[in-house]
This record gives sequence, structure tokens and C-alpha cells, in this order.
Amino acid sequence: MSNNRKKRKYRLKLFKSKTNRNHKSNNCNDEDNSSLKVVNGRKRKNKIIKIITGALIAVIIILLILINYTLPTGIIESLQNAYAAMGDGTYPVNVYAANSSYFSLRNDMVCALNDSFFELYNKNGKLLHSISHGMSKPHLEESEARYLLYDRDRYKLAIYNYSGLLFTTQFEKSIVSADISRSGSYAVVTASDSYQNTVTVFNKENELLFTWNSANYYITDVAVNDDGDSIALCLLESRDGSFNSYVYILTFDSADPKYKYTFSDIVSSLSSVGENYILANGFNKAFTILWNGSAERDLSVNGIIRNYDYDFSGKSCLSFGREDNEQVNEVTVLDEFGNTTATFKFDNIINDIAINESRVAVLSNNTVYIFDMNGNSISSYTTESKGLFVGVFNDGKTIVLDRTKLSLAE
Repeated sequence: MSNNRKKRKYRLKLFKSKTNRNHKSNNCNDEDNSSLKVVNGRKRKNKIIKIITGALIAVIIILLILINYTLPTGIIESLQNAYAAMGDGTYPVNVYAANSSYFSLRNDMVCALNDSFFELYNKNGKLLHSISHGMSKPHLEESEARYLLYDRDRYKLAIYNYSGLLFTTQFEKSIVSADISRSGSYAVVTASDSYQNTVTVFNKENELLFTWNSANYYITDVAVNDDGDSIALCLLESRDGSFNSYVYILTFDSADPKYKYTFSDIVSSLSSVGENYILANGFNKAFTILWNGSAERDLSVNGIIRNYDYDFSGKSCLSFGREDNEQVNEVTVLDEFGNTTATFKFDNIINDIAINESRVAVLSNNTVYIFDMNGNSISSYTTESKGLFVGVFNDGKTIVLDRTKLSLAE
């Protein structure tokens, strides 16, 4: 009997011991599960943070790519130009380029050019640079970010931005014409031994993109579209004492023109205006030609073209009149698609005209007359001396260049 009790007691102890062990084991599992939940939670949180961070980086990269694409020559150069254009100056400004042969005001940057100097000023009249270019027949072409200066009938070409010189080169054959696009690509027409002319296109890094030779016609001018992936060539044919003109639009994947226009008149100059159209001028003629190949529009010019100007927004204007009467003139204003918005008479001498997004300025001797895009008179300003050129800032302020200085017309 005593032996049975001892056995039961021993069995109870064994059972109790097993229960305790199971309880302790369950406690350990709870602790392990709790630790695993914490670890898994941290891992999930870190994974979410990594996903969000990666998405933000991707969005920033995409935005930078889009911004870089929309800016004229990329983010870096745009920032350099913005920094260079900062600073204050005063008006009037005595210019080095006295008796200038060329003047422009586009993108609120003022250019003056003569046989010795090329100058660039910001809106406030601060001189950004004055360069002794060393060219005998200097001609200037502009984009929103860069300036292309070349020596016509000679060999030198130079490219500048707001900070100064970017690139210079010498061509083996004399330069006939050149143009630069918003993207920084540029085209150069040169003489040729084997052809009438050769046109060569380079990207903004000065790498060769395209070459085209004209065997039968003389190339008088070239224009490059905003994106820098197409060019327009103005070609002249002389036969039996008469002239025919052609405008070819070419892309860089073929030597055959994508679009071709024929004129039974002399058309000698081309200007790409904004992203949509080309202004083609000739002898008593002017046309708009769309880059997309639409039919040209005759602007019905009555007389010789005296002046023309354009804004990077795509607006343009030109003045014209009878060659034997400088006192009777007309002004035509075009919108960003090359459509005529106004044609109005101006019964006085026109020395120069200028346009911005909403205003047209006409310089006549000592007075600047301001019109809206519909040809309605807004105001007029008298200048101290007879001006050579006029320009309009984006805010509507007007500037005049006379023989020696830049002055605000107020």
C-alpha cells in the first residue's frame, strides 16, 4: 500500500512537471512571436520608406529631364545665363558699338553690334560683355540662350551666351549665311568648289549632324527650327534673265526636301519665328511658311520692306512702303501662327520697328509710337536725339539706341 501511494505521487509530480514545461514553452513562443512581429514591422516600414524614397527620386529625375528638355539649352546653361544676367545698371548707357549696324531686344536682353564691337546688356542696363570681334562683315543671329556671330564672305564663326564666348572656329570656305536654333543647334552655309553651296548643321556641342550640297541653285539664306531637327533653305535660280526662288525644308534623315515651295519672285531671306513659321522676305514680297508644310501665305506687301522684327513668343511685324516715298508706310502685325492680326498705315518716316508679346513700337525720327496687336494707338514718347533702333521689353518699356547711347523712352 505504501508503494502504490509513492507511485501515484511520483506520477503526479511527473504530470505537473510536464505541464510546467509546456507552460514555459508557450511563454517562449509568445515572446518569439512578439519579437518577430516587431522585426517584420520594422522591415515593412523600411521597405515602404525605400519605395517612397525611390518614387520621389524617380519623380525628381523625370521633372529634371522635362525641365532640361523645355529650357533652351538645358538646366546648367540656363542657370549660368540667369546668374550672368543679374545685376543693376543705369540708363542712359554709352555704348562701345557706336553707329551700330545691328540692334535687337529679345528675351529682355539688349544687343548692339558694329564693325568693331558686339555688346550685350541686361534689362537694367548692366553691361554683360563688350567683345572686340575682329570681323570685317559681322552678322549676328540669336536664340533665347545663345548668339551666333559670323563674318560674312569670310571664315570666322563664334558662339556666345550671356557669360561670354563658348566656341569659335574657322571654316575652310567663306560663309554665306548661318542661323542658330532655340536648342543650340546651328547651320552654316558656305561656298563650295564642287557645288554651288554647302550647308552644314551642328548640334549644341558642335558635333556634325547633317551636310547638304546644292548643285544647281545658289543658297541665299538658312533658318533652323526651334527644336534644331529641321532646316529651311532659301535657294535662287537665274535663267534667261528671270529669277525663281525655292524654299526647301529638310530633316536630317534624307537629302530630299520634306517640303518644297516655289516662288516666281526673288525671295532672299528667311527668319524662323517662334516654333510655328518662317518669315520669308524678298523684293517687294513677303510670305509666311509654316514648318509643318502647310501652304505659304502671301502677306500682300505693297512696296519694299523697310524693317521687320520678331519676338521669341512667335509674334512678328514688318513695315513697307513705296521706294520713292519714305513718308507713306504700312505696318503688318502677325500672331504666333503667322496670321495677320493688323495692317495699318503710318504716314511718316519709319526708322525702325519692334515687337513683344503685346506691343508694337514704331520709331520715327525723335518719337516712338506704341500700338497694340490690332494696330490701335496706345501712346507715344519723345526722345532726346534721333534714334537708329527701337526695342520693347516684356513689361512694355521702350528703349532707343541712337548713334552713341541706349536710352529709355519715357
